Amino acid sequence: MHQETRERFSRLARGFTQAVGSLIPAMLSVVFVVAWLVVGVVIDFPDWWMSALTETSAAVTLLMVFVIQHTNNREAHATALKLDELIRASENATEKVAGIENRELSEQEQLGESRA
Repeated sequence: MHQETRERFSRLARGFTQAVGSLIPAMLSVVFVVAWLVVGVVIDFPDWWMSALTETSAAVTLLMVFVIQHTNNREAHATALKLDELIRASENATEKVAGIENRELSEQEQLGESRA
């Protein structure tokens, strides 16, 4: 994928995650659900009404999973890079620990046991 497109998506996803993760969208979601229920009671919950809510919820959930996962991966990668830098700067550190997140699980467990 083109680097500029990746960067643009990353900035958009990070901003979207920050915006959606605040108090105002949470409160708006509660208001929306309550309004949806009130209107549903008034019109006696036709089949299409519940179907529309289900489909909308599924679409929003799927979108949010990908956006949040992207943001989480980006932050985890940045944290790993920072920790690697700290490990390399430490006098008593071993190079085995830097970048361990990219090694096999068995290697991680062996290193964890040897350091315990």
